[in-house]
Amino acid sequence: MASSCSSSSSSLCDVESLRARLEEKDQILRTSAQYGKDLLDQNRELAQSIDDTTRKFTRQLEILKEENYSVTQRLEHKERMEMEYQDEIETLKKHLGSQRDEMKVLNELRDQSQLISELRYRIRELESLLDKSNLDNKHLTSVVDSHKTQLEEVNSRLSAVQEGKTDTEEVAELLKELQSIKSERDESNSNCISQQSQIDHLTHQLESYIQQISSLEEELTYANSQLSNMSNSFMATTQENQELRCEIDMLRMNDRDHKQKGNSMFTELDDKRQEAEKKLLLLNVKYESLVNQYDLGKKQISKLKLQMSNIIRMASGQVDSNHVTELENQLTEARNEIRYLTLKLSTDEVKSVAQPLKSSSAVQETDYKTVQFVESLLLTKDAELKAMKKELDERRLASTYNTQQLNDVQHKLRNIESKANQLHAQNIQLSVKLEDFKAKYEGDSRSDTRLERGRVEDIPNFDSSTANALLGADSQQGSASWQAVPQPVGETEERDEHSSDVSLPTSSDQPDGVLSNSETTPRAGVEHKADPTQSTHLPQTENKSPTRPRSPGLYFKKELKSPMSSTDSLWADGQVCYCTGDCLSLSTILSCFSLLVCFCLMLLFVYVKHLFLFILSLFRPIFYVLGPVFYVVRPIFYVLLRKKQNC
Repeated sequence: MASSCSSSSSSLCDVESLRARLEEKDQILRTSAQYGKDLLDQNRELAQSIDDTTRKFTRQLEILKEENYSVTQRLEHKERMEMEYQDEIETLKKHLGSQRDEMKVLNELRDQSQLISELRYRIRELESLLDKSNLDNKHLTSVVDSHKTQLEEVNSRLSAVQEGKTDTEEVAELLKELQSIKSERDESNSNCISQQSQIDHLTHQLESYIQQISSLEEELTYANSQLSNMSNSFMATTQENQELRCEIDMLRMNDRDHKQKGNSMFTELDDKRQEAEKKLLLLNVKYESLVNQYDLGKKQISKLKLQMSNIIRMASGQVDSNHVTELENQLTEARNEIRYLTLKLSTDEVKSVAQPLKSSSAVQETDYKTVQFVESLLLTKDAELKAMKKELDERRLASTYNTQQLNDVQHKLRNIESKANQLHAQNIQLSVKLEDFKAKYEGDSRSDTRLERGRVEDIPNFDSSTANALLGADSQQGSASWQAVPQPVGETEERDEHSSDVSLPTSSDQPDGVLSNSETTPRAGVEHKADPTQSTHLPQTENKSPTRPRSPGLYFKKELKSPMSSTDSLWADGQVCYCTGDCLSLSTILSCFSLLVCFCLMLLFVYVKHLFLFILSLFRPIFYVLGPVFYVVRPIFYVLLRKKQNC
C-alpha cells in the first residue's frame, strides 16, 4: 500500500509539473502571438506610411526633375552665350592684332615720309648750291672774258710798243700788267675747274637722291596698296561676320517658336519630343520609386524574419529574460502611443463634428501650403532672374565697351585712310615736281603749248656794262635782241596769287621770253620805260589758249637766233629772270578730284554700314532677355497645370 501511495503521489506531482509547464508554454505562445499581431499591425501602418511617402517623394521628384531640366537648359543657353562671347572676343583680338600690324605699317610709312622730307630739303639745298655755282660760274666766265679782252688790248699795246719802239719803262709796266693778268687768268681758270667739279659732284648727289626718292615712292605705293587691300578685306570680313551673327540670331529665334511655321514637320517633331521627354521623366521617377519600394520591402522582410526568429525562440523557451523585458517595455510604449493617438483622434473627431468650418480652414491650410510652395518657387525664380539681369547688365556693359573700342579703332582707321590719301596726293605732287626738275636739269623736250612761269631777282651792284659784257660773251654762241614790251593799262581785272607769274610761249630747249615782276608798281632802283612805237602784245602760238588779263607793268621779250643751254640765265639792267616750271597739268587735277570723290563715297558707305550695325546691336539684348525669361516661366506653368489636373 505504501508503495502504491508513493507511486500515485509521484505520478500526481509529474502531472502537475507537466500542467504547469503547459500553462507556461500556452502563456508564452499567447504573448508571442500578441507580439506578432502587434508587429503585423505596425508593419501595415509602416507600409501605408511608406506608400504615402513614396507618392509624395515621386511628386517632389517630378517637380525637381522639371526644375533640373529647366536649369540644364538655361545652363546650356548660358554656355552657348559664353561660347559666342568668347568667339567675339577672339575675333576682336584678331582685329586688334591686324590693326596693330596696320599701325606698324603706318609708322613705317611715316618714317619713310620723314626720309622723303629730309631728302627734299637736301635737294632744295643742292638746288640752291647749284644755282649759286651756276651764278659763280657765269660770273667767272664773264671775268675770264673781260681778262681776255684786257689781254688782247695789252697784246695790241705791246705790238704797238714793239713796232714804235717806245720807252723801256712802258714796256716793263705792260709786261708786269701782262704777268698779273696771266696770274689772275690762271686763278680764275683754277676756280672755274673747282666750281665745275663741285657742280658735277652736286649733280651726282642729286641723281642719287632722285633715285632714292623714286624707290621710296615705289615702296610707298606698294605699302598703300597693301594697306588698302588689308582695310578692304578687314571691312568685308567684319561685315560678313556681323551678317552671319544676325542670321544665326534670327534662325535661333525662328527655331524657338515653331508655331509661326504652321502645321509643318517642325511643330510635330517638337510636340513629339516634348511628349517623349515627359514620358521619360515619368518613367525615370517611377523606376526610382519602384527601386526604393523594392529596397524597403527587402528591409521589411529581413526585419520580419528577425522578428519571427525571435518569436520562435520565445516559443521554444530559448530567449533570455533581459530580451523579454526589453520587448515587453517596447510593447507597453507602443500601447501607450496607440492610446494617446486614439484619444487624439477622438478629440479631433469631436472638434470636427462640433466645428465643421474648421475642416474648411484645414483644407485652406493645405491649399495655403501649396501656395507657399509656389511662392517659394517664385521667389527662387525671381532671385535667379535678378542674377540673370545682373549678368545681362554686365554683358551689356562689356558689349558697349567693345563697341566703343571698335568705334575708336574705326575712327583711327578713318584718320589713317585720310592720312594715306594725303600722302598719296603729296606723292602725286612730288612726282609732278620731280618731272619738272628732270625736265629742267636733264634738258627734256617740252611741248610748245606748255606755260612757263618766271621770277625776277635784283642783283646788287650789277651794272648794265656787266650785263652787256655777258651778252657779248653769249653772242659767240648765238645772238639775241632784247625788246621792252609794255603791258596795256586799260585792263583792270585783278589776278590771284598764283597768277602773279606771267607765262610766255616756249621753244623746245629754252623759253622765248624773260619775264619781269607782275606787280603793278615797278621795283625800287629800276626804271621801266616802254617804247610806244613798239608792239603792245606778246606773241601767241596757235594751240595756246587766250591769255588772261594782266596788271600794268613792263615785260621783256627776247628773240633768240640760236638755241641756248638750259643752264644759261638771262641778264638785264639790274635784274635777272629764270624759269621754275611748276605748273600742274589738267590730268593730275582730274585724278586728284576723282580720288577725293572716291574717298568721300567710301566714308559715306562706311557711315551707313555702321549705322545699320548699331541699330541691330540695339535690338540684340531684347532677344537675349526674352530667351531666359521664357525658360524661367515655363516650369511654373507646368506646376500650375499639374495642380489643376490633380484637382
